[in-house]
Amino acid sequence: MPQAFGSRYSGPFFTVEDQNNDLTFVEGKETQDRARGLIMYVRGKVTDSQCRPVSRSIVFLWQTDSNGHYNHMGDSSVRDVDELDPNFQYWGVAKADEQGNFEFKTIVPHSYQASFDWVRPPHFHFMVQKAGFDTLITQTYFEGDDIPGIQEIRFQNEADWILNMKGPFRPSYIARKNKPNNERLKRLVEQQWKQNVIRYRKDSDYSDGLVGDLTLVLGTGLV
Repeated sequence: MPQAFGSRYSGPFFTVEDQNNDLTFVEGKETQDRARGLIMYVRGKVTDSQCRPVSRSIVFLWQTDSNGHYNHMGDSSVRDVDELDPNFQYWGVAKADEQGNFEFKTIVPHSYQASFDWVRPPHFHFMVQKAGFDTLITQTYFEGDDIPGIQEIRFQNEADWILNMKGPFRPSYIARKNKPNNERLKRLVEQQWKQNVIRYRKDSDYSDGLVGDLTLVLGTGLV
C-alpha cells in the first residue's frame, strides 16, 4: 500500500462547515443533489513510523471541485460564487478506527492554473492529527488507467514542481521550516516522496466509483 509521508505545502485551507467523510453532498440542504464529477473512494490507514496502527487519529481532506476551484477566499480563480458546485462539500473529516483505518467518499479534483506557466495536477490535501505525534500535512496525486484523462494527469504530475521538487530546498519545503534540523527527517522524506502518487481502480465492492488505498505515516519529534 502506498505511503504518504512528509509535510508538504498545505495549500488553500478548508472551510469548516459540514463535518463528515462524504464530500459528494452537503448535509442540511433542502435538496440532496450530488456533486458533479467521478466518484472516488479513498481508503486509508494511519500508522507510526514502525508500521503500527495509530487509532482514533483525526484525518482531514480538502480539494478542488470538478472545475478546479477551492471553496476558499484565497482562490482567485473563483470570480463568482455561482462558479462553485453547491452540492460539493470541498472538505471532509474522518476519525480512524482502532486499527487506524479511515475512508472518504469524494470526487476526482480538477487541475488548476497556479501561475502563468504552472498547472497543478489533481491532488488531495491531507492533514492528520493525533496527540503524541507530529501533525502530518501532505498531498497525494493520481494514477490509474480507469481515470478519465489520465494521460494529461500523468503529464501534469511529471511537470509539477511540488511533486518533483529536487535539491536542498525540497526537504526544507515539506518540513514546514526554513531548514530541516534532523537528518532522519531528510531520509524519511526522500524515501516516501514518490509514493504519494496513488493508483485508483475499479472495485466490485464500490460500483459507483473508483477506489484508492494509501497509508498516512505519523512521526514524533521529527521537526
